[in-house]
Amino acid sequence: LSALTEGATYTLRLTATDSLGESSYSSVALTMNEAPSTGTVVVSPEKGFTLDTGFSFAAVNWVDEDLPMKYVFGTVPVSGSVSVGLSVDTSASSLRPFGDARSDASLDGVTLSVGSNATNFSIGCFAQVYDSYGAAGLASGTVRVPPTPPTVGQPAHTSQAKPRAA
Repeated sequence: LSALTEGATYTLRLTATDSLGESSYSSVALTMNEAPSTGTVVVSPEKGFTLDTGFSFAAVNWVDEDLPMKYVFGTVPVSGSVSVGLSVDTSASSLRPFGDARSDASLDGVTLSVGSNATNFSIGCFAQVYDSYGAAGLASGTVRVPPTPPTVGQPAHTSQAKPRAA
């Protein structure tokens, strides 16, 4: 078997026949593990500033009978535009986790880099949830992370010329 379907039940049957042609059999039913499901990732606030705002990530409403669950949070690339629609790339090679799997379903105080101007400063975020057998469910969303605005005493583009010493 090259691939088994999540949640499907497979029955294996072994039949033995002796030299007189008498046979007997035994069977066993195997139900394949299912990944955690129905959950989402909630990131708040929905908009913050690069390297300034502490974002909170939470994996909410995940369901699985194979406890305990573990959680991985991180970012993923975003493409498209706000007018046409944003697309979040959740392929395995695009996931950029913040660290290893953890038992806590939330992560607070995450600072994010600036999003792309082309996507209205959107950053893709994900939560990957693992059950005790290693099956994983994934949810994603976006937040907006524009550059930190300059403060009143800190103009955006200023150059200062120092007078030469005489």
